Amino acid sequence: MDVYAEFANAKLAPGESVSDLAAQIRDAHRKLKELSYDLDDFKVLSLLRALPKEYEAVVTMIVAKEKKEWDFESITSMLIETQHQLRGYNEDNQNVQELVMKATLLWKVKPLKL
Repeated sequence: MDVYAEFANAKLAPGESVSDLAAQIRDAHRKLKELSYDLDDFKVLSLLRALPKEYEAVVTMIVAKEKKEWDFESITSMLIETQHQLRGYNEDNQNVQELVMKATLLWKVKPLKL
């Protein structure tokens, strides 16, 4: 079943937003429901399974919650916030690395005099 494969094999692609991933999973879930499948819990699991390793701490926290607290929309919101934080961290880290490289190049061209 192609729709189930789409649902079960969803992954967060590099550069893709959690919002896009959640929309893809929502769409596959809707199609499966139209075919009389009830996969509400699997929708959350599919979303969590699709995330890369850097989301591991958040995924662990979500999985530790009771199943009745697994609301797809609130979990998606939490993951979007996490993605924003991770992107900010990565951008800050990249900026620091660029500054270090620039400083290193500058020092090579113009050594410090003591």
